[in-house]
Amino acid sequence: MNRQNLDELVHRRVAEALEIEAVAPDADFFELGGQSFDAAKLVVRLREEVDVPVSLSDFFQEPTARHLTNVIWDLLQVT
Repeated sequence: MNRQNLDELVHRRVAEALEIEAVAPDADFFELGGQSFDAAKLVVRLREEVDVPVSLSDFFQEPTARHLTNVIWDLLQVT
């Protein structure tokens, strides 16, 4: 998976978790109405789809699509 495809996937999954059409890269998941349970489901889904050990605490550090994409991309580079 290339970086652009990953970015699109993460943005799509974040928007789906929030039940909105699209999400800005630096929009805070929780400020947009996301709950911890939604975040957990999002992280599990991405972990399964991309097959990397991204954690909920990774997302909580900075709950944005951009940060989540960066974390997953970094994990993909070492696996």
